[in-house]
Amino acid sequence: MPIPHCFRQAAYPYRASTVSGLENNLPTADNLEVARFQGKQVTQVARALKMAGEMDLI
Repeated sequence: MPIPHCFRQAAYPYRASTVSGLENNLPTADNLEVARFQGKQVTQVARALKMAGEMDLI
């Protein structure tokens, strides 16, 4: 899975983030792209861990 180009500008390396406050700032398209990318990564890791547990590998 290629890393989105916007990753450098829209997120911390460990999670997607958006700062909101009094101005009710909404996430940018780049923020949403990074969040989707990170969500897919978490899903893949969770699926692999589940399969490993079912096979008594962990």
